[in-house]
Amino acid sequence: LVVISALCAPLVLVFLVHFTGYSILLEEAVKLLAVIFTLAKVPARQRLAAAITFSALFGLSETMLYLNQLIQHGNMMSLLLRCVATIPMHVVTMLVMLFAVRKRHIAWFLFGFAAAVAIHLAFNHGLAPLLSP
Repeated sequence: LVVISALCAPLVLVFLVHFTGYSILLEEAVKLLAVIFTLAKVPARQRLAAAITFSALFGLSETMLYLNQLIQHGNMMSLLLRCVATIPMHVVTMLVMLFAVRKRHIAWFLFGFAAAVAIHLAFNHGLAPLLSP
């Protein structure tokens, strides 16, 4: 379930982002829901692995959505750089939320989400323009 949801989530988000324009908030909200699911359904010893797997596959799936653009307008180096940078960014933001939500207090819950959004914003406005075709 973790694998399928991670690979499908960016496909669903493409349509939601198109209509709302809130890419970062929606992506981090989906990952936050995955964190909540992970804490509720995955055994404690497997939570870290499940979160890393979900977020890495989420990042890979998102990168594959850009594949056509990268091939037409960029080059394969852009694809490689996107994989090397974007996938770890998604892992970091999900782990931030996982560790914050584990505290089981609303303040930590909000802090984790806000920190993940801030990291994603910093990435999109700092490094991501260098990776675009």
